[in-house]
Amino acid sequence: MHRADCLASKSQSRVFRGHSHSRDPPRPVDPVRMKSDGLSAGPAASDHRLGKPSFPKLLDAACGFRWMLDLMPSKIVVFTGSGLSAESGLPTFRDSKGLWNNYTWQEVASPEGWSLRPEAVLAFYNERRQKAWNALPNAAHSAIADLESSYDVVVITQNVDNLHERAGSSKVIHLHGQLAYARGTSDNPKRYRIDDAPILLGHLCEDGTQLRPDVVWFGEKTQHMDEARWHVSNAAKVLVVGTSLTVQPAASLINVACAKADKVIVSLEMGHIPYDFSYLQGTATAIVPDLVRKWIACAASEAGNPLDSTPPLASQETRAGR
Repeated sequence: MHRADCLASKSQSRVFRGHSHSRDPPRPVDPVRMKSDGLSAGPAASDHRLGKPSFPKLLDAACGFRWMLDLMPSKIVVFTGSGLSAESGLPTFRDSKGLWNNYTWQEVASPEGWSLRPEAVLAFYNERRQKAWNALPNAAHSAIADLESSYDVVVITQNVDNLHERAGSSKVIHLHGQLAYARGTSDNPKRYRIDDAPILLGHLCEDGTQLRPDVVWFGEKTQHMDEARWHVSNAAKVLVVGTSLTVQPAASLINVACAKADKVIVSLEMGHIPYDFSYLQGTATAIVPDLVRKWIACAASEAGNPLDSTPPLASQETRAGR
């Protein structure tokens, strides 16, 4: 592949122990308290092991915060949404028409819903957790993981499943939490790995508070936003997959992408194509594997080891004009 081609693509307290992502369910241990994995919970909880870089900012009176960072040529940030998981059989909010057992999503996915009907909220998330655990990564998940063979890849996801990790991605930031974890409800709760195990009323944190899913509910603060912005801002390539960029504040992350970066969106539909992004319309499983092969070939070519030409992208590409 020529360099020019590369540049053109822009209930009772119980104990569970965590385990690897096998298909076997976690085994109950002592009926006492669940063992913490040693991580603190809450908005700052993080299990992607990326470390904590400092996030330098410069306050600009006209434009707000600007990031004082250089572009990292071998870095790709992949920003994913529910459309990607939908292709593994996990329903999106839209697919369910906003209802679950006659409850709205807000009634089972908000602090207010938790206060009014905690048992229903737990049942809802227990169902989601089981479905997510039974789902398998699709071809797009696998392709995104394959990028690590040639690039420094950070996945930033709005999804609460662990399909990226199970596909092999090693650096994943979950903005909206993870179904495979639970946490207490005190001001300083601990976080627990539960995999596909249900949370019931009476399952307690070590501080004696009821466990809840470690996910971000409507009205709660999105997690790891500063870290995510830092990664987006210095990536040479930004790939957005399976989201129409309507969920805020997560969608605002693309606004800090470098002007010089290759920026691509893969989605079935977009109400508005962000400035300077290429839009590839279609499913993630149809488009992302081809795009990944192209980018890997680009990396090999630039390293002086050109690969055979890659097939064209099976999609219609639109680029937002200047």
